[in-house]
Amino acid sequence: MAKALELLERAVKEKGADYLYPRTYTAGLPVCAYERNGKPSCLVGTALSYTGVTVEQLREMDAAGYASFARLYMDDRLPVELTDDAVDVFQAAQTAQDIGDIWGTALEKAREEAAEIAKRDKR
Repeated sequence: MAKALELLERAVKEKGADYLYPRTYTAGLPVCAYERNGKPSCLVGTALSYTGVTVEQLREMDAAGYASFARLYMDDRLPVELTDDAVDVFQAAQTAQDIGDIWGTALEKAREEAAEIAKRDKR
């Protein structure tokens, strides 16, 4: 979970906290991509690229057709091994980005999720 936050922080530092992900639309619905134009695209795709996930692997994640990072995980479609907690942190960031939040806000949502997980684990 801490590593997931570290990777998200790195991506936000690279693009800027005020970066707004440029969504495209298909059939009137917003579409975000892990890969676009041969490069990591969304916040989670960018973060995963730092672990060695290739553009081709990100493209395969897009091709799976899932709107949810967590769904990719549940169906064993991720090219990396992650803990459930790390998936929850990445999903929080992706959800915030996908509803139109800037990356700084998406990172804050991921941090909030991590804090909730830590509280739950202490019980």
